[in-house]
Amino acid sequence: MDLSNWRTIHSHYNYDPGDRIKKRIKQKGYHATPEDVDIINHIVLWKLNRQVTVDFETLELLNTVARTVKSPEEALSNPNVPELINDLLKSPGIRLPIASTILKFYQPKAFPIIDRRAFNQLFNTKLEENAGVEFYFQYIRKCIDLAQQYKIPFEKVDEVLYQKDKDEGHKLL
Repeated sequence: MDLSNWRTIHSHYNYDPGDRIKKRIKQKGYHATPEDVDIINHIVLWKLNRQVTVDFETLELLNTVARTVKSPEEALSNPNVPELINDLLKSPGIRLPIASTILKFYQPKAFPIIDRRAFNQLFNTKLEENAGVEFYFQYIRKCIDLAQQYKIPFEKVDEVLYQKDKDEGHKLL
């Protein structure tokens, strides 16, 4: 292996240098604290190249939607929701599974997490990497139907689908 041109090779290295994480470690000092768990989670995300950047306007819209949308039916009819999802999907490091996870954490009564396992249970196929708003809305509608049919609290439907897929021993598609 020849690394004599290491400077050229390294010039293509596009990872975030992790300066914010390093600064947090230095500021807290080298003593074990509960903050270390959060720092380690950030390190893992950094390693997986999952650092995300969401602009302030998207964050404002996210909080507006979380304040005003209280049910999945409202999520499907609110004109701000498609805009928010599209804005999240334009953010580096965010695809539909992460976007839906953010939405669920902000408003669990209105937004289910869409992931490969839950999607597989509903559609018996692989979740497309470039899935967008209409894909997610189709998923929400199916989750509403399941919640009503089986009397599952809506905020638990995605969890039930995920666990059913896992319990059945399905390999991730």
